[in-house]
Amino acid sequence: SSATAPRWGTGSVVLQAISNTGTVNWYDAPTGGNLLGNGNSFTTPPISNTTVFYASAFLAGCTTSSRTAVTASVIPKPQLTYTSPYAMCEESFEVIEVQTTAGILFWYDSPTGTTPIFLGTNFLVPNINQDTTYYAQADFNGCLSDRVPVVVDVYPNPILADETIELCEGETILLDAGNPGMTYLWSNGATSQNIMSDGQTNYAVTVTTPAPESCSKTKNFTIAYNPDPEISNVETN
Repeated sequence: SSATAPRWGTGSVVLQAISNTGTVNWYDAPTGGNLLGNGNSFTTPPISNTTVFYASAFLAGCTTSSRTAVTASVIPKPQLTYTSPYAMCEESFEVIEVQTTAGILFWYDSPTGTTPIFLGTNFLVPNINQDTTYYAQADFNGCLSDRVPVVVDVYPNPILADETIELCEGETILLDAGNPGMTYLWSNGATSQNIMSDGQTNYAVTVTTPAPESCSKTKNFTIAYNPDPEISNVETN
């Protein structure tokens, strides 16, 4: 008796058994059980795990005294565990983690591509500025998992630019982080969109967009205080 090479994943396996006389019958149990087919070659029903079948010769109402076990070997396909979509902020990098039950993980930029762009379970997404889909697939000694899409959604950062302000000594000004409807954290601990200056020369505010992206950017305010003009002397002629 014999079987073909091990099968990768769920499917049928072709088994062979040859008797010196009579017809070979195939069963699902060493005794009793169900008659599954007959003939020297037997194609199993779809199986997802290694399964033992039993062959017995039949001639004129007489069977062999015992059945011969024939093993149909099945190696399960690697299974991937992943999250999709990922939220990523523009001008940043994101690490995508995909776990496999077996084998090496390959990353592709298309569902049918043959040249991988990365190997490993942790893929560092490059600096991208638009939503992008990557594809992961595990290879375990030639047994391939299903190729799965992993979507990366790219979200914009708050719009901020550093600002320099000139004031006279003793003056104050309302500093505005802009970007209404977000969260704010100033260098002095304030959490409102606007604060009133209090004589310091440097202020910073970090603005964060709502979840799920939670993209943050920091704006710096630099204030230069000009002294009040003073008359140093008066000359008359």
